[in-house]
Amino acid sequence: MVHAPEGPHARPGMSYVNGDHSDELVVTAAHGASAHCVARLITAAFDACEEAEMPLSQLQRTALVEAALLEFDGFDVHLRSLAVVGRMLDDLGER
Repeated sequence: MVHAPEGPHARPGMSYVNGDHSDELVVTAAHGASAHCVARLITAAFDACEEAEMPLSQLQRTALVEAALLEFDGFDVHLRSLAVVGRMLDDLGER
C-alpha cells in the first residue's frame, strides 16, 4: 500500500511505500553520497579555475554554489519516486 510521506522530508505530490523502510534507507544513502559528489565537484571547479590562473570572484563562487544547490534540490524526491515505481512494478510481478 502506498501512503503519503510524513515528517520533515514530506513533499506535496510524492509518496513512498510505508512499512518497508529499505527504500527510504537507499534513498537517504544515495542522497548523501550524491551531495558529497556535488560538493567535491564544486571544490574541483574552484581549484581548476585557480590552477588556470583565472580565479573566481566571491560573486562567481556564490553563483556556482547557488546553481549547484538549485540543481540538487528535489533530488531526494526524485529518488523516492523511483523507489515507488520500482515497488509498484515488483507488486505487479507478484500478482
